Amino acid sequence: MIKRTFTKVGTSTLATIYTVPQGARTELKMLWISNISGSNSTISITYYNAVENATISLFDGYALSSKTFFTVGGEAHEFLVMGENDYIQVRSTHSCTFLISLIEYDNQFKNL
Repeated sequence: MIKRTFTKVGTSTLATIYTVPQGARTELKMLWISNISGSNSTISITYYNAVENATISLFDGYALSSKTFFTVGGEAHEFLVMGENDYIQVRSTHSCTFLISLIEYDNQFKNL
């Protein structure tokens, strides 16, 4: 088990903030978004599930006021389990900082 944090400044194009490595699974524990710009921003966050070959929109065109932030998750019972090659992508119309905290698990001996 490895606890990790990844960050990315959003742009107008969807960009991958995290991909689950080969031989691992991940619990996405918290997502924190901060609008660091002087303007209101619109954000989008997607989750790609490799097994299903499906992209799921977690937030699509969510409005975030200038100089504000919000969080999703963070409690012990709030998490998203991700498998090998799943990934999270982010996008914003103005400068927004995206931060995710997660726990990676090695699948080597778990037959997953």
